[in-house]
Amino acid sequence: MKSKFLIILLFCIIFKIQSFAQESNDVENVHSAKLTYLGISYSYEHAIGKQAVLNGELKLATGFGANYFYNEGKTWHVVFPMLRVEPRYYYNFLKRAGKGKKTINNSANYLALSINKIFDPILKTSGVGLINEFSAIPKWGIKRAMGQHFFYETAIGVGYRYNRVDKSRASLGFDLQLGYAF
Repeated sequence: MKSKFLIILLFCIIFKIQSFAQESNDVENVHSAKLTYLGISYSYEHAIGKQAVLNGELKLATGFGANYFYNEGKTWHVVFPMLRVEPRYYYNFLKRAGKGKKTINNSANYLALSINKIFDPILKTSGVGLINEFSAIPKWGIKRAMGQHFFYETAIGVGYRYNRVDKSRASLGFDLQLGYAF
């Protein structure tokens, strides 16, 4: 009786290990922590199709500089939360998988619509007003795995931004991130 149980248990363990070793031909759900050029974030990509995901990201970002127009020549520093919802289409995911290239953690090129909500600062130096900004920026990006868990990601695009100070304007969107997938 014990030997049958051990054989079944061993079979299940081997089958489970083999199923983890093979990469899927579809995008996968990915939890990750990211270090960006101006902050840190937690991200979750939820698969909604063979090549599409819905990426949700909560970021704690920072900004600094000198703003001579609004702050009368003063330097400033802020820390603010940001929420991003981003539908992504990994347009060359199936091609990469077909060629045997690494697709772990959704490694592929993508097109996305980055919808961002920046909230008022939680830490700020004096003279800095409220940010409270909304943006919608179409982007082209790449995501590549480095081993099993680490990856890098970069994206660029031009879109629309609205805040209380500048009202609406065209805006450049740029992402440069190093991440760890759980």
